[in-house]
Amino acid sequence: ILAFCAQKGIARSVVGQGTNLLVKDGGIRGVVLRLRSDAFRRVKVEGTRVTAGSGLSNTKFLEALKSAELSGMEFICGIPGGIGGGVMMNAGAHGGCFADRLAEISVMDSGGEIRGIPRKDLQFEYRSLRGMGDAIVLNAAFDLQKDARDRIQARAAEMLETRNATQPKGSNPGCVFKNPEGQSAGKLIDTLGLKGLRVGGACVSTVHGNFIMNDRTASSVQVLELIERVRTEVLARTGLREALVNRGV
Repeated sequence: ILAFCAQKGIARSVVGQGTNLLVKDGGIRGVVLRLRSDAFRRVKVEGTRVTAGSGLSNTKFLEALKSAELSGMEFICGIPGGIGGGVMMNAGAHGGCFADRLAEISVMDSGGEIRGIPRKDLQFEYRSLRGMGDAIVLNAAFDLQKDARDRIQARAAEMLETRNATQPKGSNPGCVFKNPEGQSAGKLIDTLGLKGLRVGGACVSTVHGNFIMNDRTASSVQVLELIERVRTEVLARTGLREALVNRGV
């Protein structure tokens, strides 16, 4: 597929589970790749090292870790999406993130070359992985530690309970804004009284200010307009420029 796209000059994009994407109303130009075949959803356990395919969902990954009695990734409980997207955006919660446990990733570049990249050569930042260029993540290896299944389950359940109590349910593209240094974007939006702000079918969540809800009628244009209104208001009233949108297509 990559060779065909290169030969024909067709743009290509890679999508994981699609849970953290806001796609513009006109769609995505070119070919969209989603690594969802069984070959990209395998889990291999070797002692305390676990290798998971980039198409594997976080839910299935955590279930596999519980069965193997391996701890260290409980924070992904309740985080939508999968391994590939989790690596690329350094997904995390409850003080943990993918970068903490990652040992190595396997990638394919646009020429079809497959290579491994150790953790020390990966440029992880807050909710991002820099310097990947056009490489596509095929799988990721994690270093974990042994623990009893019931203790792993208890920690995951506690984190999920906290998540459900503090984050809204419904249609949304996840947290929209990065936290300014030393601050919470959601709390900042709440303090400024922006919860409930609406543009068409898009609305800033009344539960958590860092979520924009879609009542199933909102267009991407309306969501983007609401994002910009929030950013403009935060800048005008606080001078902060760091509240940036995480990712979008």
